[in-house]
Amino acid sequence: MDALTTDPEFDFNRTEEYKLSIQVSLDGFSFYVVHLQENRLLAAGQYPITVSSESFLGRRFTEWHNEVELLQKKYAEVQLYYFSEKFSLVPSSFYEFKNQEKVIEAAFGKLNNNTVRDNYLPEDEANLIFTISDSLKEAFDKTFPGYIIWHPISILSKKLHQIFLNDQNERLLTLSFQNNSFSLLLFVNKKLQIINNYYFKHSNDVIFYILSVLKSRNINPSKTTLLLAGKINQTSEITPVLSEYFAQTEFLKVSVQHNENIFGPQMQLFTPIL
Repeated sequence: MDALTTDPEFDFNRTEEYKLSIQVSLDGFSFYVVHLQENRLLAAGQYPITVSSESFLGRRFTEWHNEVELLQKKYAEVQLYYFSEKFSLVPSSFYEFKNQEKVIEAAFGKLNNNTVRDNYLPEDEANLIFTISDSLKEAFDKTFPGYIIWHPISILSKKLHQIFLNDQNERLLTLSFQNNSFSLLLFVNKKLQIINNYYFKHSNDVIFYILSVLKSRNINPSKTTLLLAGKINQTSEITPVLSEYFAQTEFLKVSVQHNENIFGPQMQLFTPIL
């Protein structure tokens, strides 16, 4: 989907009753409009582009925002999500706000025109810290002053605790896919054990990474539930390959009502944001 898709009930003049969610990554931009009271998806736009460098994100976002009239309307609520590939989870007992930059630099090197942000994850008793380019932060400051920015993995973790982490899922491996990378979250007995991001070129790369992670924890994939989110669906080449290794394979579903005839084919792409 590379243009606006709307539900017949969407009213361009009633956006102050709606929530706008915007996601930005190097793979492109997307936005979703949800009726707050009805929790119903009314509009969605996917704009896949390849941004070669984080330093260009601010300019490209501003250009996109200025071209899409719907983004310039007033909303009851606006949520901004930035998928940074540079993130780290710090247990709250060890977390100090003043040391955010030191943690990121220890893991990824100098910030180089990036700023650090954090999301508190109460269910995991931890803080997810991540980078955002200065150019994108400045663009957000101008278009949505007073905003709070979320990393999609923060939302994913919260949803997992709400929906999947029950007595039947003692071991849950979740993979959230971007175009050429995926984020991995491993839960054992409802506790987050590992969170990381990996790049891949072939499905064999994905298999290698996840089996290595499970082996390091002495976890048998045949006794583990696999949950898939993001840019993957039932027809993806890698789906049946992954399913062969796990006891059960499921797809994360959106938590909003929607018209299946209009949005159905794209709904998996909206996870974990919606």
